Amino acid sequence: MFNINLRGTDYRIVFEHNRRGDNYTTCWLIHQESKTRVDAARPFCSKKDHFNKNEGRKLALTRLVNNPNWNFTREERKAIWEAYSTVRHGKVD
Repeated sequence: MFNINLRGTDYRIVFEHNRRGDNYTTCWLIHQESKTRVDAARPFCSKKDHFNKNEGRKLALTRLVNNPNWNFTREERKAIWEAYSTVRHGKVD
């Protein structure tokens, strides 16, 4: 999880992993001030695949960043990935 300022508003990006039944990772975009969940992205793991939290986080964040409803600029997408990279100890897995 990490904080990011987008378009003058503070958000928190949080990941949630579910391994019961359908395996998936949810990436939540949460408005910092109101603590409201603003958006989410959720890739599901195929029954044939091995569940991997790192891959799930990257897929979920990619779907959130590429959501056409937000129409993030290239600079905003870059800032999100840099913030994620910093949280992941200086590297994106």
